[in-house]
Amino acid sequence: MKRLLCAFCCIWLLCSCEYKIHENFIEVEKPQDSLYVSIDLNALTDGQTILLNKETALNYSLSAFGKEIKDVRFKMGNKVWSGDDIKPNGAIYINSVDFPSGTYTLDCEMFVRAGSGSIADQIGAEGAVGKKSWPVVVDYGLEVPGMFTSRTNEEGFFELTWPQLAPTHLKLKSYAVYRNYQGNYDRILVAADKNYFVDKEMLGGTANYYVEALLDYEGKEELVWPLGNLDVSNDFEFRIVESDIKTVTVYWKAPYKSYLSFRIDEDIPFTPDGLEGTLEIPVTRFGSSAWWDLSKLVVSFSPVDNPSQVMLRREFEVGSPGIELPDERGGAWAYSPVTGLLYATNNMTLNSYSPQDVRLQKTYRQDTNWDNVIASPVSNKVVVFGEQALVLDGNTLSPVNSIRYERYSRIQGITNDDKLLCYSYAPDGITCTVSVYDLDGTKIGEISFKGTNLQMSQDGKYLLYQDSFDVCLLSLKDYQETGRKILPLSYADYSSYRFNPAFPDQILVQFGDRLNIYHSPDFTLLKEIKREDEMTLEDIDPSTGNLLFYNSKRLKIVDSQSGQELLAMDAATFPWVHLLGNTLVSFDGFVFNIEKYLPQ
Repeated sequence: MKRLLCAFCCIWLLCSCEYKIHENFIEVEKPQDSLYVSIDLNALTDGQTILLNKETALNYSLSAFGKEIKDVRFKMGNKVWSGDDIKPNGAIYINSVDFPSGTYTLDCEMFVRAGSGSIADQIGAEGAVGKKSWPVVVDYGLEVPGMFTSRTNEEGFFELTWPQLAPTHLKLKSYAVYRNYQGNYDRILVAADKNYFVDKEMLGGTANYYVEALLDYEGKEELVWPLGNLDVSNDFEFRIVESDIKTVTVYWKAPYKSYLSFRIDEDIPFTPDGLEGTLEIPVTRFGSSAWWDLSKLVVSFSPVDNPSQVMLRREFEVGSPGIELPDERGGAWAYSPVTGLLYATNNMTLNSYSPQDVRLQKTYRQDTNWDNVIASPVSNKVVVFGEQALVLDGNTLSPVNSIRYERYSRIQGITNDDKLLCYSYAPDGITCTVSVYDLDGTKIGEISFKGTNLQMSQDGKYLLYQDSFDVCLLSLKDYQETGRKILPLSYADYSSYRFNPAFPDQILVQFGDRLNIYHSPDFTLLKEIKREDEMTLEDIDPSTGNLLFYNSKRLKIVDSQSGQELLAMDAATFPWVHLLGNTLVSFDGFVFNIEKYLPQ
C-alpha cells in the first residue's frame, strides 16, 4: 500500500450560473466566468481513496477565498448531511450502522454566491454550483500502517512523530500534544513547522499521546482537528543473568535517557554509570519470591535536567540464588541421570531444562492436566500422570505410549528394571494393592497387603509399610512376596522412614535428634547422623543419595555414606525444596545447580 496521507486537500473550479427569479425581473450583471474554492479534508487516504477502518468523524473545511458559501451538502450511500447544521467548517460522522464494510462514494455539493453586488447576487440567485467526489473504502477489519511513530532519538530521549499537515486554505498555527503519563495529564504546544515532540520526561513505562492540529480559518475562526493517538509501552529491563552461592547478578537497561538512582534495602542510594549495565546483589535466602525473604532493589527515574523530580519508580525483589522460572511455580519436578535433564510439569505442559544453565530444551503440551512426573533411572523414558500415564522420550519429549491404570491410583515410582509401580486402596482404606507395569503398558503383576505409608526400594526388592503400630518389611522377587518381617521400631520414637534411591538396600529412619541408616533386610545399623537445629530430612537426591535437611531458615546437604556436610545455606521460610541431580528446586520455581560448590 502506498504511504497513507493524513490530510487530503484540493482546489476545484466551479462553473458559474444564473438563477431566473421572474420573467419580468430586470437584467442582471453577467457573473464572473468561474469561482475558485478549496476543501481541506482530514481523512486517511492512499492518495486517491479515503480509507476508513473504524467509526470516525471526518473534519472538513471549505473556502471560496472571501466568497460566501451557502447550502453545503454531503452524501455517502443513502446518508445525506445538509441543512443549517452543515457549515463551511464541520465534521460528518461515519458509523458502522449506516456504513457497513463496503465501497462508497462521498459527494460534496455547495453553492457559492458570486459576490458581484448585482440584484441577483443580493438575493442569492447568482453564483456557482460545484460538486466533488471521492471513492471511499470502509473495512472495519483493515489494518493500516500507524500514522504515529515513536523512537529513541540520537540523544537517548523519547521522540513522537506524526504526519506533517499541508492544508490548502487553512493556516496551521501549531500542534497540541496531550500526554497521559504516571497519572498526570499535560498539554504541550508544538510549533507548526515541527511534526515531532521530544519528551524528556518520558522515562519508561506506559503513556498515551493524543495530538491535535490547531488551525486558523481565514482569520475569523479557529479549528481543532484531531490527528490521532499513540499508546507507548517501554519499561525498564531487569533480569537475573547469573547467580552463585554469594551474589546474584542482574542485567538492567533504562529505556530512555534519565537520571537514575539505585537503592538496595536501606543502603545509601547510588547513581550508576550509563543507562545499561549489571549489578551484583548479595544473596539472601534460597527458594522464595516472597518479599520478606529477599532484598529490595528500588530504581528511581528523574529527568536529566531535574534530578530531584522523581517521575517513575520501579521495585524488584531479588536475592535467591539460582534462576527463577515463574511458569513452573507449584509444579512437579524430576531428574533423569540418563538424559541429564530436569523435567517440570505444571497443569498441561511438560518442559525439560538443562540443570547447569537452566535453559529450556523441549516442551510438550496436551489438553489434559498432569499432577506428577517421574524419570526412569535406567532409560531415557519420562512418565507424566493424570487420568492415565503418558510415557515420553526424555530427549525429544515425543510421546511413546500411554498406560491405563486403576482409577484413583497413585504413583510410587519407576524401579531400576524400568517397571512403573502404582498403588491404590480398597474402600476399607487399609487394603493396598501395588500394580506393576512395563513401560510399554503391559501389567505384569500385583502385590496386596494391609497397610499404609508405602515405600518401595529403587531395585524393586523391598517394600516398607505401616500396619497399625508396626513397620513391616516385605521382601520381593519378580514382584512376588518372598518374606515379611516386623522391624524393631517403636511407633512413638520415629517420625518417618524411606529407602535411599541411590542405595536401594538402605533404609533411612528419622528419630527426634538423629537420622539412622539401616541395611535391609537384616536391619543392621550402618550409620547415625545427628540432626542439629531441629533439621528434618526433606529429600534424597536420586542420583547421588545425598541428603537434604531443612529447618525453616537454613538447608544443609549431607553425604549419606560418610555423614559429611557438603553444603549449607540460608533458605526461605517455606520453600518446599527438592534435591535432584545436584540441583535444588523450590515450590516458587527457583532452580539452583550446586554441583560446583560440592567437594570434589
